[in-house]
Amino acid sequence: MKLGLSDVQSFHNWHVSVPVLQATLSLALALERKGKMPLVRMGTDLRRDELRGHPVVAIGSFSNPWTEQNVAGLRFTFDRGVSDKERPRIRDSLNPQRSWSLSHIYPEPQTKDYAIVTRTLDPATREPFVSLAGLHSFGNQIAAGFVSQDSSWNELARRAPVGWEKMNIQIVLETNIVGTTHSLPKIIETYFWK
Repeated sequence: MKLGLSDVQSFHNWHVSVPVLQATLSLALALERKGKMPLVRMGTDLRRDELRGHPVVAIGSFSNPWTEQNVAGLRFTFDRGVSDKERPRIRDSLNPQRSWSLSHIYPEPQTKDYAIVTRTLDPATREPFVSLAGLHSFGNQIAAGFVSQDSSWNELARRAPVGWEKMNIQIVLETNIVGTTHSLPKIIETYFWK
């Protein structure tokens, strides 16, 4: 994919970080390799009418209102806590004692991150809404990388029930972090439902 100066547009959106941009670019390139031409909207630039009639992929957790709205009430959800001293976490609504949280709070460096990949199918149109969201920026990147790799889907298929391709899915991923480099994501939990 070649980009020229005319392809670059400035915008004012407080909800987009460099790691979200990196995850978006990674996913867009993967889709293009498969012959799909994604329409990219950043953060709050996505309008409600653009959600209808085609697949949507939302990247980011706490910074993306579409993720917060579409993942609320599902089995795995994000919880930022009630104070700055609390670590953001992923909660399991079927097992409330179980959660995954960051090992450190800023400015301490992260050593692990977690992400949720969610695919829900609109009951009327059967079009998917996909959320790729991490607790920290590395989580956004591993979620986008996960869905971009055929090997990830092959691993998921080995764990999945028959007919999973047409089911709603949530996948919790974990990565280890050294400096600014993350490891390959590891599936730590899955959930499938109709």
